[in-house]
This record gives sequence, structure tokens and C-alpha cells, in this order.
Amino acid sequence: MNKLVLGFIVIMLGNTLSAENFVLKSKKKGPSSTTLKESCATICTAVFERIPGVLSSISEAHSLMFHLGTDLLEGEKNSFFAKASKEQLQEFQAELAALDREIEASISKINQRITHIKTLEKRLIG
Repeated sequence: MNKLVLGFIVIMLGNTLSAENFVLKSKKKGPSSTTLKESCATICTAVFERIPGVLSSISEAHSLMFHLGTDLLEGEKNSFFAKASKEQLQEFQAELAALDREIEASISKINQRITHIKTLEKRLIG
């Protein structure tokens, strides 16, 4: 009976102490430096390629505001500004003021992003 118990213990120890348990398993360290550099370059390129679209949108907004201002200053007889009631003009003025605030906030955000880009550039060139 002692041999049977001893045999059982040996088998259990053999299973527990197998070579697989002594092999050092490498821990996943995440993406390699090369992969991270490639990802940074891809993101940088994507941002770079978006900027012309932003510039195009700004140019369109600039043109639209120019025409709006021209229409206001010319004051043609059939224009909205010539026919609008005081209430309509107040509402229009409020919309323009809200637009102005939104554009000012957008400019502030863009300036913050430019500062951030400059900070990233300083880190890059050391």
C-alpha cells in the first residue's frame, strides 16, 4: 500500500513539476518601438492631410461672410435687410453674435492645438 501511495505521489509531483512549469514565459510588452513609430507617422500624416480641408472650409466661410456683409451694406430694396422687421433683425443679429462667439472659440481651440503641435515638435527635435 505504501508503494501505491508513493507511486501516486510521484505521478502527482511529476505532473506538477513538469518542464512546462519551469519555462520562463515572456510577458507581452505591447507593440514594438518600430510599430509605435510607424503608428505615430501614420497619425501625423492623417492630421497633415486634414489641414487643407480645414483651410478650404475656412476659406468658404470667409467668402460667405464677405457676401453677407456686402448684402448688408448695399441694402438692396428686395433684400432681407431692407424688408426685415425689427424682431427679425434682432433675431438675425443674435444668430450672427452666436456665430461670432463660436468662431472665436474655434480660433482659440486651433491656437491651443498649434501650441500643442509646437510642444510635440520640441520633444521630437530635442
